[in-house]
Amino acid sequence: MTLKPLRKMLSFMLLILIQASTVLNCYAFCSSTHPRILRTFSFCDNGRHGRSYCVNSDTPSAAEEVANADGTGEKAFNTKEISNIGRIFDPAVQKGSVNSGLLKKYPFETNVIISSSMKSTADLIAQIFVAGTPLDLIDWRRNFLFFVFGFVYNGFFRYFYAVKIFDRIFDVDKFTSQSWAQKLKDWPGIRAMCAQTALDQIFSVIVFLPTFYVLNSIIFSGSTEPLFWMRDGLSNCAENLAKDASDIVKIWVPVDLVIFSVPLYLRLHLTSFFGFMFAIYFSAVRGGH
Repeated sequence: MTLKPLRKMLSFMLLILIQASTVLNCYAFCSSTHPRILRTFSFCDNGRHGRSYCVNSDTPSAAEEVANADGTGEKAFNTKEISNIGRIFDPAVQKGSVNSGLLKKYPFETNVIISSSMKSTADLIAQIFVAGTPLDLIDWRRNFLFFVFGFVYNGFFRYFYAVKIFDRIFDVDKFTSQSWAQKLKDWPGIRAMCAQTALDQIFSVIVFLPTFYVLNSIIFSGSTEPLFWMRDGLSNCAENLAKDASDIVKIWVPVDLVIFSVPLYLRLHLTSFFGFMFAIYFSAVRGGH
């Protein structure tokens, strides 16, 4: 009886630590894995050029310098116009003066850490706030399951196909940098967006679900036989496949259509947000033994 308050306090402290770590890691990751979003200034309102440029918000006088460069920006900065958006990025920013540090040097490693901690936090939220589990009765093996699942699937596999494969197969930058009016006319871009969405659903069904159920068997079955883990996990996966696949398609098809159509810097935020929310839902539905 004397250990119960101490155990409850330690559980609460660990919960706060995990949540704080997740928030800080996500903030650092999102703020350092893409170029700084620079403030946009419009000039040449008389329509001679009809363009607007991004200049570094840390230098307030930069807008005036650009405007004085006859509307081109070429004399004020060594810059590059990107597509029809007319954005200008300082090359020093693109080369890493802003993105320097461990998060840029080790994107894969930081992604693994963030993915696993986010899945763990999502499960804690599902246990405490959805299921109403007291802090001293938290199922830490279940939480460890989601930590390992985030480590294996999101940290390794999803990073590999979403970052390494999709960017090579599809012309992501061209489509996502266009205005919505132009996107609706870009049929090759729309087909690529739909193809990415379809592939993501396929990977979710044939990799996401089996991985989760096999890991569940490894942690909860008590067996030390890999063949049993595979049989038990795949059997449970097949039993729940219709419901799980239906949930994935209903939720992720509309979400992916948005994610694969927005600029890359927004894709990171949207993927993290919806992935976190889905992890809470999936933990509440399938987090039991």
